[in-house]
Amino acid sequence: MFMTKKIFISLLFVAIFPILGYSQLTVIYGYVKSNSTNIGIPNHQVNIISSYDSLLNIGINYNSSVFTSSNGFFVDSVTIPSGQNIKFSISTLDCQQSHVNSTFYSSFPLPANLSICNANMNQCYSDFMAYPDTSNHKKLYFYNLASLNITSFLWSFGDGGTSTLANPTHIYSSDGSYIVQLTVNDSISTCSNSKQDTVIVSQILNCQNNFNFYHNSLQINFHGSINSALPTVYKWSFGDNTFATGQNPYHIYANPGTFQVCLHTISINPMSMDSCIASSCKSVIVQGIPTTNIWGQVFEDTGKVDFAQVILYKYNPSNSDYQNFDTTNVVTIDSLNLSYYEFSNIPYGKYLAKAFLTNQSQHLTEFTPTYSGNSIFWNLANPFIINQNVNNNFINLKRVEIAKGIVNMEGRVLEGSAKNPGDPVPEVPIYIYDVQGDIYGFTHSDMQGRYSFNGLEYKKYYIYADFINMDIYPAVIWPDKNNINLTEINIYVNKNTVTSFRDESASISFNIFPIPADNQLTLNLFSIQNSDFSFEILNSLGQIIQKESIQIFKGENKITLNVKDFQNGIYSLMFSSNKEVIFAKKIIISH
Repeated sequence: MFMTKKIFISLLFVAIFPILGYSQLTVIYGYVKSNSTNIGIPNHQVNIISSYDSLLNIGINYNSSVFTSSNGFFVDSVTIPSGQNIKFSISTLDCQQSHVNSTFYSSFPLPANLSICNANMNQCYSDFMAYPDTSNHKKLYFYNLASLNITSFLWSFGDGGTSTLANPTHIYSSDGSYIVQLTVNDSISTCSNSKQDTVIVSQILNCQNNFNFYHNSLQINFHGSINSALPTVYKWSFGDNTFATGQNPYHIYANPGTFQVCLHTISINPMSMDSCIASSCKSVIVQGIPTTNIWGQVFEDTGKVDFAQVILYKYNPSNSDYQNFDTTNVVTIDSLNLSYYEFSNIPYGKYLAKAFLTNQSQHLTEFTPTYSGNSIFWNLANPFIINQNVNNNFINLKRVEIAKGIVNMEGRVLEGSAKNPGDPVPEVPIYIYDVQGDIYGFTHSDMQGRYSFNGLEYKKYYIYADFINMDIYPAVIWPDKNNINLTEINIYVNKNTVTSFRDESASISFNIFPIPADNQLTLNLFSIQNSDFSFEILNSLGQIIQKESIQIFKGENKITLNVKDFQNGIYSLMFSSNKEVIFAKKIIISH
C-alpha cells in the first residue's frame, strides 16, 4: 500500500499598470508545495494557457510551460492589451497523470489553491524534440527539454545507437520510423524519468495526430499526441464555438450535449521550415450539472479582515426559501491587505452570501455580519445569479458605531405561537440601529434567550433579529431621560414572522416605560396596519381614571401620557379594538 500525499499550489495573479496606455504586464507566480510537509516541490511543470476569442475580438493566444525552482517557486509574465480582462488557464498533473486546473483573470489579483496527489510522482521530467539536417535528412539533431538540475542523460535512438550527451546528433543508416527514448537523472531529488517518442526518418514529412480525453462532470480533459518529435503547435476546437492551444488543455462546457472536438497540429522543421499538418476529430458526449466557482473579497471599511467566514445560501424555487448550502473560511494575505473567499464547483442558480467575523477576530465587536449587497437585512441583500465561469461578489462588513449614552436595555428571544410558546431561542443574531440605519450594537441571544445593549443615547432605535426566509418586524424603543433602563424588550419567533408580538395573529406590539413612572408614561407601539384603538387606565378598585380613543398608524407610534396628577399606586392599562381587549399591562406610579 502506498500513501497519497497532497500537493498545494498557491498562485497569485498580479497585473501591473498599463504601459504607455497600450499594454500591461501581467505576472503569474506561486509555489508548488506538499500539504503533508509544506516543502516546495522542485522541477514540477506548470502550464499557463490563454486563447483569443474571435467572436468577442478580445484576448491573446498564449501557451507557456514553466518549472518550479528548488523551493517550489514558479513565475511567468506576459504582456496583454490594456483594459482587457484576459482569462488564463493554469494546470498541472497529479500523481495519476490527471489534470488539475484553475482559471485566472488579469483584472482580479485573486490567488487560488489546488490540491493534487504526489505519491510515487517523479520530481524530474524528461522530454525532447528532434529535427533533420537540411542537407542530410538522415542526420537528426536531438534537443532535450528535460527539467532543471539534470545530471545525466541516456539516449537510445531506436537503431541500437546511444548517447550520454545533453543534446546529441545522430545519423540513421536508412529511412523509417524509430522509437527514441531519453532517460534523465536528477541530482536534487535522485529521481529518474524516461520519455519515448517516434522519430520518422524520411525525405517527405508524414505525421498523424490523435487525442484522448476523460470526463469530470462538465469539464473534459484532453491529451493530444503526434507520431513526430518535431516541434508541434496544437490547436483545438471544442465544438461549442470555443478554441484552445496546447497539447493538454481542458474545457468546461456550459451545458451537457454531444460535441464534435477536433485537434489540428502543425509540425515544423526549424532547419528547413518544412511543415506537416494533421487533423483528427471525435464526438465527445458531455454529461453533468453546470457548475462554476464563486469568489469575492471581504472588507472592514477598505481593509482586509483577520478571521472570518462566509455562508452561502442557495435559493429553492419550489418554496421560495434560501437554504444553507456551504460555508468557507476567508483567506487573508497580510502583505497585500487582501482577504477573499471562494466556493468551487457550485451548481448554477440563485444565491446569497453572508460574511461574519469569527471569535478569533480582534475586531469582533466592531463589525457586524453582512449579506452580499452590504446589507444586514436578508430580504434587502443582493442575490446573485450563477451562470458563468467566475462570479465576483464583494462584501463590506457594516461597522458598529460608538454609542455615548447611558441607556441600557435588555430582553429575550422567545418562541411565539409556532412551537412551544415562551421557550428561549438561543444563538439568534440581533442588531440595534437608529433611524439613519447606523448600527450601534450586535450580539447573539444566550442559552436563555437573553440579550442586552448598553450605553445607548436618547433617540429611537430598532431591534432586529436576523432569521433568513422570515418576515421580520423590528421592535422599537425610544428612550429618554425618564427611562434609561429598559427591560422586557422581547422578540418572538413565530411560524412566519419575527416580531415583538407574542401571538402571530396580533396586529400590534408595545413597550411601556418607565416602570415605575413619575410624571409621564411613554408607550411605544408598533402596528402592522392602520387601526383605531381605545385605552383605559384603571385604579386598584377597577375605576376608570382616564379613557381615550386614538388612531394607530402602520409602523411605529409613540404616545406620551401625563400621569403627574395620579396618586402613587398600581394601575392597569388596557388597549382595546372593537370592544375587544388587545392587551393589558400593570403600571406603577411613584412620584
